[in-house]
Parts: sequence; C-alpha cells; structure tokens
Amino acid sequence: DTRSPLPLLLALASEALATARIAVYCVGPGNGLLLLAGDATETLQARAEACLASQRQEGGRGGDAGEGISLLLGASEEPLGLWAADLSEGGRECWPELSQILTPFFLIALRQTLWRDEITAARAQVELDRLLDMITEKAAAVMEAQACSLLLKLPESDSLVIAASHGLPDDVVENARIFVGSSIAGRVVETGEPLLLNSLADDPRFQGSSVHSVPDVSSSICMPMKNEDGVVQGVLCIRRRAAAPFFTEEDLRLFSIFATQAGLAINNAQLYARLNHKLQELSTLAALTETITSTLDLDQVLNQVADNIVDVVHFDRCRIYLLDMETGRFSPRIVRGFRRTSPDDPDAEVRMGEGVIGIIAQRQAPLLVENVADTWPGEREYGQALEMEAFYAQPVVARGRCIGVIVVSNTGPLRPIA
Repeated sequence: DTRSPLPLLLALASEALATARIAVYCVGPGNGLLLLAGDATETLQARAEACLASQRQEGGRGGDAGEGISLLLGASEEPLGLWAADLSEGGRECWPELSQILTPFFLIALRQTLWRDEITAARAQVELDRLLDMITEKAAAVMEAQACSLLLKLPESDSLVIAASHGLPDDVVENARIFVGSSIAGRVVETGEPLLLNSLADDPRFQGSSVHSVPDVSSSICMPMKNEDGVVQGVLCIRRRAAAPFFTEEDLRLFSIFATQAGLAINNAQLYARLNHKLQELSTLAALTETITSTLDLDQVLNQVADNIVDVVHFDRCRIYLLDMETGRFSPRIVRGFRRTSPDDPDAEVRMGEGVIGIIAQRQAPLLVENVADTWPGEREYGQALEMEAFYAQPVVARGRCIGVIVVSNTGPLRPIA
C-alpha cells in the first residue's frame, strides 16, 4: 500500500495529546518549511521555523527539539522536516514518551510522502529517457544515497545495461554490461529478490563467488523492478559511501515500494511510446504512399524513405542499395548516418549473389545480424567495414525481382536491432 500513513499518525497523536493542532512539515527549497499535513496555527508555524533555525545555527543533532516539536532527521543527521503540536496541560506530561515512540514513524511517513508525490508526477511523464533520469535522481535524494543506477534488461537478451544513473562516473555507465546471474544486479534479476548488502566480504551468499566489493561503498540495496505480469524488467540500485550509515531493513521496505511505483511509471511510458510509434508508422506509410503515387522522381522517393526510417522508425543509420538495370549491379544510392561512400568501399558495386548485399538480393530474404563479431566471415567483414555492431537488411522486391536492399543499424548497446 503506497498511501501515506500521515493521516493515521496525526489522528493517533491528536487523541493522545488531546489537541487538534498538530502539523507535519518538510524542509523545502531554500531550507524553509512546507506544511505537508495537519492543522497549523501561525504561532505553531513560527515556533517550528524558529526551532529549525536554532538547530541549524547551533548544529544540534537531537531528535527532540523542545516541548511540542520533534525533528525528523535523515541518515546524515540533517533535518528532513519536523512534526509539532500545540500542547495542552495533559499533553505536556505525555509528550516526551509519545514523541519518542511516534517520531520514527513520522520520519518514515515523511519520506514515503515525498517520493510518492514525485513518482505520481513521474507517471505522467511520457518521455522515457527523462523519466529514467528522474527516477534515479529522486531515489538518491529520498533514500539519502550518494549514487543510484537503473539497469534495464535488453529485449531477447540475458544482459542488462545502465539506462540511467546518478552519481556514477561516465566511464562506468558507458562500459557497463551485466549478464543475468553474474554480479549483484544480475543475481537480483535471476532470483527476482532484493538484496541489502552492508558487508559483502562477510555475506555468506557471495562466499566463493567472483563478486567483489566496490571501494568506498559501505552499503547498498539492489531492488528488482517488475512489470504488471511480475516479470523482472530491470534493477534499481542505490549506494552509500563509507562515511554514511548502513541501510536498514526499514530502508529496504521503503525502497521496495519506491521501486514498485517506478516500475509502473516505466511501463506507462513504454506503452505510450509503443502506441505513439505505431501511430507515427501509420502516418508515415500514408505520407509515403502519397509521395510514391504523386511523383516520378526516384531520388525524392528514396530520400523520403530514408528520412522516415531514421526519423520515424528510429533507426540511427540507413543505407539504401539500388539495382542498376543496365549493369546488373547494386550500389548505395541513399545513405543516412553512415560515413560518406567512396568507389573504394567493398559495397560500392556488387553483383547479384556477391557479398552480403548480392546474396540478400539473390535469396530475396531478410537478414538479421545481432552481433557482427559472432557471425560468418562475409557478414562480419561487411559489418566491420561500415562500423556496425549489428544490422538488419531487407530486400525490396517488385514483380518477383529484387530491385534494391535496405540496411539499417543502431549505435551503442542500448539500441539493439530487434
């Protein structure tokens, strides 16, 4: 249940203290106090602000800041907010014991409320890249972690890549590729269970494994993110450095709720992206059909085909080969995203049945190469010559004859050919 427990806590405190004047504040921008819940008078607000200012000035670290006010401290002992009450005579007597009991619960409720509002806003965010960045930023802030990474499982693959991060070096993000079952995140994907790690060297679950602790990291949580069918689609990881306190079981529980909501937000964004993509494709087909039927300019048609492949279908690169009816050879007529062609290129002119393009044209069958390094020599040489890690080739057939071949590819590990 992701609903905030603040109303219940306020009701309990109000009954115990015999007052309706109870308020919960969070520290907002500029270090001012923002009212989150409850009923505050101007006097109570002024007392709360004075208490917070005094604590900062004096460097106080105590949770109880005086009669009727209790600070809500984060892991770094900095105030995240406070809860305060106008005390009656009877309330003053029970305040010390009650504040000691309820303050930890108010802290949990405060943290949950803060990230719940952020995730609610994020679920309306349909731009996937921005959403992923927002999730890592808010996870680090709310859980008081120094670093956060969001890893997504590649489609039809046993590997994960870092799709977004906060506080990680660029070289780690760019070069990381993790396989299911290996490493901590890979094990979380394999088992579907979260991991709380405060001492990797002493953890029996990793004794004898190849997993090693990261220097300067004292504590970490890796949480699986599942879709609506319960299938793990990624992992959300947070870390604290050596000077920060360890994560607790309560942090694990809270982060589990956060990851669940983040996973739903990602599902929403991916669904929207797929639907929008389909609409764009239908619109593109209509526009392309109109262009083909309204012009005899072949280059204009081919250029629009290439533009739509790159801009609408969202491949990074496109190469369109066309058959010269006089010579019987295929050559690249339109190029997008690749380097400029030259007469010395191995695919500058190829006959039917020769090389990758000629074979595709002869067989009139599409070709998908998911990894150039692991394919047969001819495909590997062709892919490496054009600096492709993977590619897809589609023959263009008219009246039973191949008149061209379209080759598309993406760049980088986050853009596989699927």
